[in-house]
Amino acid sequence: MSVLCLREICPKVRSIKQTELEPLVRRATQIRTELTQEVRKPYKDVIDICWGDPHRGGVKPLTFVRQVLAACLYPQLVQSDKLPLDVRQRAQSLLSACDGGSVGSYTPSGGISYIQCSVSNFISRRDGGVPSSPENIFMTSGSQRSIMVRIIFIITIPVTILTIILIIIIIIIIIIIIMSVSFIFPSLFYDFFL
Repeated sequence: MSVLCLREICPKVRSIKQTELEPLVRRATQIRTELTQEVRKPYKDVIDICWGDPHRGGVKPLTFVRQVLAACLYPQLVQSDKLPLDVRQRAQSLLSACDGGSVGSYTPSGGISYIQCSVSNFISRRDGGVPSSPENIFMTSGSQRSIMVRIIFIITIPVTILTIILIIIIIIIIIIIIMSVSFIFPSLFYDFFL
């Protein structure tokens, strides 16, 4: 068994620098620790919004979303009275849209058709009736995965470097906007997906 040495690691990997957010995250963690140790501050809370993670930022999770998720993962809950009727109905709709009636089934590349249609309808309502096509909506597990999929898509199309750079910048701006909206208006964000 060999030992991995720093000089054997690709120079590009060795030269990766921390993001601009990492010092902010460390400082927020330090302040949060000081607050728990009752160090006097002119404020009582720290709200961390830099990662687009509303729960990390202190936003309480929506019970409805968690209950629907629980029912989708444990379908026997759909038939029980342990969950509210609207939760059971939503879970049943989602499960019916999944191949095999299970969220464990593979999905098409763009996501579950039922959810794509729901998102498309939401966009049309939000934009005052402007048509939105479900086929143009691609669901991913998060912003980083979305960026990766888009970059792979862009790289497979013969375009100029300038075009690639512009598209990447646009994608990053869209992700930042989505993350900001999801934190500022969490109910809108959850309505969008459910």
